[in-house]
Amino acid sequence: MHSDAPSLGALAARAHDLLSAAGHPLAPDSLIEHVFGIGMGKERKAGAAEFWRGQLGRLLADSIVFTQHRDGSWGLTSWGVEEVPLDRMEYLVVDCETTGLNPHVNQVIEIAALRCVGPLVVDRFETLIDPQRAIPRGIWQLTGISTEMVRGAPLAPEAIAEFLVFAGSWLLVGHNVRFDLGFLGAEALRHHDARLANPSVCTIRLASRLLPNLRRPNLDNLARALDLRTQDRHRAMGDAMVTQQAFWRLVDLARERGVTTQGSLLALSGPAAGSARAVAGQGTGRLLLDPALRRGLPEKPGIYLMRDERGSIIYVGKAKNLKARIASYYSHPLGYRRKMDGLLESVRELETVVVGSELEALILESRKIKEHLPQFNVQQRYYRHYPFIKVDVTSPFPRVVATREVKDDGARYFGPYRGKRAVDTVVDLVHRLYPVRSCTRVIAADGKHRGQPSACLRFHVGRCLGPCMGAVTPPVYGEVISEVLTFLGGSQDAMLARVELEMRRSADRLDFERSARLRDALRQARQLMMSQQLLTGAVEQNNLVIVCPGVEEGAAELFGIRHGRLFEQITIANAHDEAVPGAVADFLKRLRAAASAPPVVNQEEVDAIIIIGRWLARYGDSPRVIRLDDEPICQAVERVVAAARSSFLTLDPDDTAWDEETSDE
Repeated sequence: MHSDAPSLGALAARAHDLLSAAGHPLAPDSLIEHVFGIGMGKERKAGAAEFWRGQLGRLLADSIVFTQHRDGSWGLTSWGVEEVPLDRMEYLVVDCETTGLNPHVNQVIEIAALRCVGPLVVDRFETLIDPQRAIPRGIWQLTGISTEMVRGAPLAPEAIAEFLVFAGSWLLVGHNVRFDLGFLGAEALRHHDARLANPSVCTIRLASRLLPNLRRPNLDNLARALDLRTQDRHRAMGDAMVTQQAFWRLVDLARERGVTTQGSLLALSGPAAGSARAVAGQGTGRLLLDPALRRGLPEKPGIYLMRDERGSIIYVGKAKNLKARIASYYSHPLGYRRKMDGLLESVRELETVVVGSELEALILESRKIKEHLPQFNVQQRYYRHYPFIKVDVTSPFPRVVATREVKDDGARYFGPYRGKRAVDTVVDLVHRLYPVRSCTRVIAADGKHRGQPSACLRFHVGRCLGPCMGAVTPPVYGEVISEVLTFLGGSQDAMLARVELEMRRSADRLDFERSARLRDALRQARQLMMSQQLLTGAVEQNNLVIVCPGVEEGAAELFGIRHGRLFEQITIANAHDEAVPGAVADFLKRLRAAASAPPVVNQEEVDAIIIIGRWLARYGDSPRVIRLDDEPICQAVERVVAAARSSFLTLDPDDTAWDEETSDE
């Protein structure tokens, strides 16, 4: 059974199925191989290759279903491809080590991932995993990972949960990425009943397109071909680092061929080897979904809730056009995306909620995921795991530690962060830069503690002031803690300047070892600032009103954002009603009355603050965003009312970038 394109012939329908499975444009040669069964390798003569490309062009150009892009690739007219420049492409390079080759019986023992924007690595994730069994001899000889090394490491449920949060919905890049995703997907399903459904790119597939003379594109051969050095081979982080470098070298080669955007790069790489034929014979979602579910759906933005036979919500998604989005499930090839594995078979009911704008859909989707914790949603299900950094200022000699609990105990809490890895990085950086204690001894104000005092290594190397030895008083130690609190509160620029100055002074004193340590700490700090902006900064800056379209014509939704949070939302049924200015004035007065920020960002609030922050990063310069400043209330009312009445509130029909389930795919 072919995809949702009844007027297409058999060959065109095959092209439609392949493009639907890929989810992005494909180069002509990829389509020719699948549609006509003609291999387009380097041995095919130029004349014959041009003949088949012409045949494909005539086949697809005759139908409005297909669109050819400027780089020659083909896509579906219904998509509206987002053209992201290569230097701004966001992706996650992933690698894992395992106890064997079968994801159904073997386990993951190490995961590494690099979060990247263009050529830059902006964050990293790395963990060993205790499989609770002995590491096979062949595996520890290959990787160097022994049973003793993984003993005491996180167990798979915790490690996989942290990886899923870290990976989010990012594009995954890997060398033989299907192997890594097979294991990570099996672990996610095994321990959390979750599907790893991220889009992916394989560097083997990309290398075969760009380096046709590379016969065996294993990682060592690829590195040699690209003049890259490998290190820590067969360890997850070492392999991930060289894969990232190789991927970006391949991107540069693709750029020389005229590839300039993420969409055209994905088109060049094509589907994973064998995937198209593997799914082509398995049919589409139409085989599993009741046709009645798609009837009468509105062509408006909103969210949709899928329920199983017991009435439980198993998936929540959002869409710019609910009718088109639900229809796409009927044409999805079965077995291609991991999210589809088990989801479509379980759907018995469908509920939709129409909203007026992208922002409202994003916020409502996040709320529903947290309320129902659907089985097939991944990322935001783990919000309760978001950790904080705690500084117990009630103690005479406070420590800086990670915690997942926020208590009313007088301590200072910072965060939350979206992953333990980021917290560990911050805590380690604090201990590198400030001489604060890391031990768990209970120390009185006079420096006395239980047991015989003994100085630790950190004291001897000058990285702790030694409160347990009575070497520092609480006021002096408190001055250092004040600097730590300033750093954690968001004043990183001053800290970085101090580190850079001290690094130069160490070099001038010929203390090159200390200078090198400070250089490494400075590099870590800068990467941290790029990848993890503390939410306290967003909370202080995002005090504003966002005006969006309402569900009904002529209506508007006002979102009052205070301290980064959605403080209040009101609906204006008719923006031209004479009573609107008065209602807006009361609304603004309530917002301004919430003058002080809550002392702690709760874990439940993280995703909403991030959603609003990302929306503002994209639309912050729009006239629909009115920032709350010191102007008279009457002027602010005029600006909000003018925004509600203006024509720019209509959603741009070409803006389809958000019409993907970015929170979970």
